Amino acid sequence: HDHEHDHDHHHDHTDESKPTHFETDGFMSTSFQTLEPFDLDRFFARFLDRLPPGVFRSKGLLYFKGYPKRYVFQLSGRRYQFEEDNWPEDVGQSNQVVVIGRDLDIEQLKGMLESCRASAA
Repeated sequence: HDHEHDHDHHHDHTDESKPTHFETDGFMSTSFQTLEPFDLDRFFARFLDRLPPGVFRSKGLLYFKGYPKRYVFQLSGRRYQFEEDNWPEDVGQSNQVVVIGRDLDIEQLKGMLESCRASAA
C-alpha cells in the first residue's frame, strides 16, 4: 500500500556523521532564556556558587529584579565579571545565558537557572 510523507525539515547533505572537534572532546553548550527577571541573590547562591566543575565558560545578558540596568555577564573558569549597561531602546528586558563546558548535565543547569527567576520558590 502507498503512503505519503510530508517533510517539514530540510536535509543538509554535508557529512554530519563526523563529529566536530568540539564534540569529540566532550564539549557541549546550552542556552537559557526567560523574559522574567532573575533575583540577584539567587543568581549567586543557586547558579554561580554551585556551578559544576565541567563548566568553563558562560556569558549572557542579565536582567535582575529591582535593577533597571542590563548586566553583561562573562565567566571564564571560576572568574566572572558583570558590566553594567543600558538596555537598548528597541530591546525588551530578558535573561539570556549560554553555558559551555565538558560532560554537562544540561537539565541540571537549566534547572539551576530556572530557580534564579524572581518568582521561583
